[in-house]
Amino acid sequence: MTNQLAVKNESFTIKNVKNGKMALVGDKEFIMGIVAQQSGVSELVSGLANVVGASNERLNVLEEKLNFVIDTLKNSLSSPAASNEKLSPLEEKVASLERLPIETLRKHNRSIMTKIARANGRRKTSFQDYLPLYDQLFQLTGFDVEAHEKEFLEGFKKYYSISWVNTLFNRGYGPMLTALAEIQYEEAN
Repeated sequence: MTNQLAVKNESFTIKNVKNGKMALVGDKEFIMGIVAQQSGVSELVSGLANVVGASNERLNVLEEKLNFVIDTLKNSLSSPAASNEKLSPLEEKVASLERLPIETLRKHNRSIMTKIARANGRRKTSFQDYLPLYDQLFQLTGFDVEAHEKEFLEGFKKYYSISWVNTLFNRGYGPMLTALAEIQYEEAN
């Protein structure tokens, strides 16, 4: 299976992913056409250190970026989209949101929730905006509400509180919650 993907960065570009290998094409500072195995990031980085003479700090940053790109590539190659399966609109949104860094995802979620609140005639987000999303999320994912019963019993209006949003994000439900919010906003407009 061949999957062409270009990931641009200030230091390198990754092209032509095929059979778990990728070509690393760097700028003037890096060697052209280095091939990296998915398991060989450390070896690649130490090889670059010998050839380029780059600093340890820069190499550590490069290694982190390569690991992130490799994880992204593994996910994209193993996802249903890679095997040409048709995804539902919700699954497509969740898949695209899963790729975002967590802080970017949180900001995007807050932005969408603010838009929903304004569309509902409020200046700030309230529990009324979150309740339908929570209900949908719990139904779709089977989130164990009873395991978090204490937080629910603290008061109905605290149901939407930032600590609850954080709980869901920390448990990995952030992309799904944000995707549901996007769909709700799109349907309302």
